[in-house]
Amino acid sequence: MQTKQGFSLIELSFVILIIAIISGSILSSQNLIENSQTKKIIKIINEQNIATVEFVANYNNLPGDIDFQSASFFFGSKAVNPSGNNDSKISTSSPLEPVLFYYYLAQAGLYKGPFSSDSNSFRPNDNIPLIPGTGFGILPYSNNSSKTLWHLGITNGVGLSLAYALNPSIAYGIDKKLDDGFPNRGIVKA
Repeated sequence: MQTKQGFSLIELSFVILIIAIISGSILSSQNLIENSQTKKIIKIINEQNIATVEFVANYNNLPGDIDFQSASFFFGSKAVNPSGNNDSKISTSSPLEPVLFYYYLAQAGLYKGPFSSDSNSFRPNDNIPLIPGTGFGILPYSNNSSKTLWHLGITNGVGLSLAYALNPSIAYGIDKKLDDGFPNRGIVKA
């Protein structure tokens, strides 16, 4: 009697099939995780857009851009000096207006996330919102349009410091769903 050596074609086929099934399930679970993260970030941005519109309707100023005199009138002793310059845009040339954006939304009861009134630097999960699943933040800014625009991937520091906070496919998915799908233009810069 001869002894069998090696594997038959059928046995190898089963091993390859099992490897393919495992690989497929891993890839589809990664897609589910990415889709979930994308939806969470879009939800945060949509909530902040709604809060911004409501703030402008109630106070006739952008949150963060509101000047100290107006802020004192609306928020009393909670007003922060220095405040914004009331130029109808949120400037990212210094941390002041983007950080105060969240501070004044919170004072108006429109933002419940963590914040501090320290406006000397951007600190995700301290004075700007944290992108779920990352250590990076979401920063508002605006130009001369009436829209609030969003930078995704802010790290700690003074001034605007974009980082690679998101997987490129997640960043593209967010930009495509909220904007034009191009990473460096439009209302979402990811």
